[in-house]
Amino acid sequence: MRSKTISTALCLAFGFPAFAAQQDPLHYDPNPELVQGYNYHKPTIRGDIDNFADEKVIVLYRGINFVKQKFSRNERRAFINNEQVGQPMFCSAAYELSNLDYDSGNFEDLMNEAVHVSDLVNALDNGLVITINTMDFSSYRFAFQHLYSNDCQGFSNQLNNPSGDYKGIFEDLPFTRNPHLSFSYKLKHPFKYAGGVKNFGTDTALLPEYDLAGRPRYPILGKFFGVILDEAAVEDLQPLNVGKAHINGELKLSTHF
Repeated sequence: MRSKTISTALCLAFGFPAFAAQQDPLHYDPNPELVQGYNYHKPTIRGDIDNFADEKVIVLYRGINFVKQKFSRNERRAFINNEQVGQPMFCSAAYELSNLDYDSGNFEDLMNEAVHVSDLVNALDNGLVITINTMDFSSYRFAFQHLYSNDCQGFSNQLNNPSGDYKGIFEDLPFTRNPHLSFSYKLKHPFKYAGGVKNFGTDTALLPEYDLAGRPRYPILGKFFGVILDEAAVEDLQPLNVGKAHINGELKLSTHF
């Protein structure tokens, strides 16, 4: 079965154009809305939506913030200018293994490494029971996800320096960056990620940083994505439904303010 996907992308922008006309180009990101002749282009679905007629589909949402440790000024500009509608998405680990920047269009190398990362993560679903901090997991995959969902910094530490009870899970992984692409059924949390109001661990979220005149140093903080997946795509990608795993007792999600 061949999978079909359709995606849209939307920049999440915060700013006061009336105050931004005299922005210093050396210290302020450009606001595309202030460029002469700017016309707003509503995000569109690229592809034939009728291809999904009479099919079961899943609509998912994802938000990306231009965190300072991951996006330079030039990378932000390239990522904003890249429409990305209909283009594939890749985890940070795929970029790391490909030795490519986030604005790279080398989809062939990224796809090869993304498949490699996916195979490694899915292989953790090995049916081997492991006990970590007195909690039993029915496979390494659930322990892997449990740490990622509850302690981003701890997860990053294990990727970079496997130790303790988690060492057997992480020690043979060839990447040190995030192998996950996280999505949500609902809009709220992806918008929070794009707007920089979620916990990013040690990474510093990009925020507007208004000056005394009300000008945002960073008028565009991130991007918001919507994706439609059919059944074949879900079978190919083998996503882990974290909420369902929590309900089934395979892992435990802690709540945070």
